[in-house]
Amino acid sequence: QLAACLGIQNLSENLTDKEKLHDLADNINYRHTQAQWAGRDSTNLHTGWFFKGKVAITEGYVMCKRENGIAVFTPKYGIEGVVWTQDEKGNKLT
Repeated sequence: QLAACLGIQNLSENLTDKEKLHDLADNINYRHTQAQWAGRDSTNLHTGWFFKGKVAITEGYVMCKRENGIAVFTPKYGIEGVVWTQDEKGNKLT
Protein backbone atom coordinates (compact mmCIF):
# COMPACT_ATOMS: atom_id res chain seq x y z
CA GLN A 1 0.00 0.00 0.00
CA LEU A 2 2.85 2.37 0.77
CA ALA A 3 4.48 1.56 -2.56
CA ALA A 4 1.18 2.33 -4.32
CA CYS A 5 0.93 5.67 -2.51
CA LEU A 6 4.47 6.56 -3.59
CA GLY A 7 3.74 5.48 -7.16
CA ILE A 8 6.33 2.70 -7.13
CA GLN A 9 3.85 -0.04 -8.02
CA ASN A 10 0.15 -0.48 -8.64
CA LEU A 11 -2.36 -1.23 -5.91
CA SER A 12 -3.30 -4.91 -5.61
CA GLU A 13 -6.61 -6.01 -7.15
CA ASN A 14 -7.70 -7.35 -3.75
CA LEU A 15 -7.51 -3.87 -2.27
CA THR A 16 -9.55 -2.24 -5.03
CA ASP A 17 -12.45 -4.71 -4.95
CA LYS A 18 -15.03 -3.45 -2.46
CA GLU A 19 -16.55 -6.88 -1.78
CA LYS A 20 -13.18 -8.55 -1.17
CA LEU A 21 -12.14 -5.70 1.12
CA HIS A 22 -15.42 -6.01 3.02
CA ASP A 23 -14.89 -9.78 3.45
CA LEU A 24 -11.32 -9.16 4.62
CA ALA A 25 -12.48 -6.61 7.20
CA ASP A 26 -15.19 -9.00 8.43
CA ASN A 27 -12.60 -11.76 8.82
CA ILE A 28 -10.20 -9.49 10.71
CA ASN A 29 -12.99 -8.30 13.02
CA TYR A 30 -14.14 -11.90 13.65
CA ARG A 31 -10.61 -13.01 14.52
CA HIS A 32 -10.11 -10.00 16.80
CA THR A 33 -13.37 -10.76 18.65
CA GLN A 34 -12.41 -14.42 19.05
CA ALA A 35 -8.98 -13.42 20.38
CA GLN A 36 -10.62 -11.15 22.95
CA TRP A 37 -12.93 -13.95 24.09
CA ALA A 38 -9.99 -16.37 24.30
CA GLY A 39 -8.08 -13.91 26.49
CA ARG A 40 -11.05 -13.41 28.81
CA ASP A 41 -11.71 -17.13 29.06
CA SER A 42 -8.04 -17.78 29.80
CA THR A 43 -8.14 -15.21 32.60
CA ASN A 44 -11.27 -16.81 34.05
CA LEU A 45 -9.71 -20.28 33.86
CA HIS A 46 -6.50 -19.25 35.63
CA THR A 47 -8.45 -17.26 38.23
CA GLY A 48 -10.52 -20.35 38.94
CA TRP A 49 -7.38 -22.46 39.31
CA PHE A 50 -5.85 -19.89 41.67
CA PHE A 51 -8.89 -19.78 43.96
CA LYS A 52 -9.74 -23.50 43.81
CA GLY A 53 -10.00 -24.79 47.37
CA LYS A 54 -9.05 -21.40 48.88
CA VAL A 55 -10.97 -18.95 50.99
CA ALA A 56 -9.94 -15.34 50.46
CA ILE A 57 -11.16 -12.47 52.60
CA THR A 58 -10.52 -9.12 50.95
CA GLU A 59 -12.05 -5.71 50.35
CA GLY A 60 -14.73 -5.50 47.69
CA TYR A 61 -17.11 -2.98 46.21
CA VAL A 62 -20.77 -3.63 45.48
CA MET A 63 -21.32 -2.95 41.77
CA CYS A 64 -25.03 -3.73 41.57
CA LYS A 65 -27.80 -5.42 43.53
CA ARG A 66 -29.99 -8.19 42.14
CA GLU A 67 -32.99 -10.00 43.54
CA ASN A 68 -30.95 -13.10 44.37
CA GLY A 69 -27.50 -11.64 45.03
CA ILE A 70 -25.04 -8.80 44.64
CA ALA A 71 -22.25 -8.23 42.11
CA VAL A 72 -18.97 -7.46 43.88
CA PHE A 73 -15.69 -6.15 42.43
CA THR A 74 -12.46 -7.04 44.26
CA PRO A 75 -9.70 -4.62 43.25
CA LYS A 76 -6.93 -6.72 44.87
CA TYR A 77 -7.55 -9.53 42.36
CA GLY A 78 -9.18 -7.45 39.62
CA ILE A 79 -12.22 -9.71 39.33
CA GLU A 80 -15.96 -9.26 39.56
CA GLY A 81 -18.34 -11.95 40.71
CA VAL A 82 -21.76 -12.54 42.15
CA VAL A 83 -22.35 -13.25 45.83
CA TRP A 84 -25.59 -15.20 45.85
CA THR A 85 -28.10 -14.54 48.64
CA GLN A 86 -30.74 -16.97 47.34
CA ASP A 87 -30.61 -20.29 45.52
CA GLU A 88 -32.52 -21.18 42.34
CA LYS A 89 -35.65 -21.97 44.34
CA GLY A 90 -35.62 -18.63 46.19
CA ASN A 91 -34.37 -20.04 49.52
CA LYS A 92 -32.12 -17.65 51.45
CA LEU A 93 -28.48 -18.67 51.74
CA THR A 94 -26.51 -18.10 54.91
